[in-house]
Amino acid sequence: MAFPGASGSAAGPFSSVGFAGMLKPTPFEGTHYKRWREKALLWLSAMRCGHVLNEQPATVRSDEDEQAWGHAETMCKAALLSIINDSLVDAYIPLPTGRAVWEALEARYGLSDAGSELYIMEQFHDYKMVDNRPVVEQAHEIQGLVKELELYGCPLPDRFVAGCIIAKLPPS
Repeated sequence: MAFPGASGSAAGPFSSVGFAGMLKPTPFEGTHYKRWREKALLWLSAMRCGHVLNEQPATVRSDEDEQAWGHAETMCKAALLSIINDSLVDAYIPLPTGRAVWEALEARYGLSDAGSELYIMEQFHDYKMVDNRPVVEQAHEIQGLVKELELYGCPLPDRFVAGCIIAKLPPS
C-alpha cells in the first residue's frame, strides 16, 4: 500500500528534502540564540552540511573528496545566511566559510544568553496564577519555564517545582 505523497520524488513530503524544509528555523533576530542554535543544527544536519561545523577537512584527500567538502562548505554558509535576519546578515556575508559564520555567531551570541536565563528565572519567580484562566494551562506555562531553565543548565527539583505551583495557585 502506498502512502499519499510517498511517490519517491525528491521533493515529496516524506523525502529528506521535504523534511529539511519543514525543519528550517525562522531567521535569527538576535534573541533566544540557544533555542535557534539547536534548531539550526538539526536543520543543517538534515541538509547534510552540518558536519563542516565540527570536522576538520583531511589534509590529504582526493579531488572528489575536495569537491564534496567544498560543496558542503558552500551549502553550510548559504544555509546559515538564509536563516539569519537581514538586519544581522551583512556582518556575516564577508566571512569565508560556514564554519567561520558559525564561530562568529557563537562568539557574539553564545555567551549572551545569561541575560535570557535571568529573565526566565525572573518570570518563574514572579509568575502569578489568575482566576480567569484554567489552572492546568497556567501550570503548563510554569513547567515550560522550568524546562527552559533546564536548557540553561539550571535544573530545579520536582518537589520544588510542585511546591512553587501550589504556592502560585490563585486565591480561589
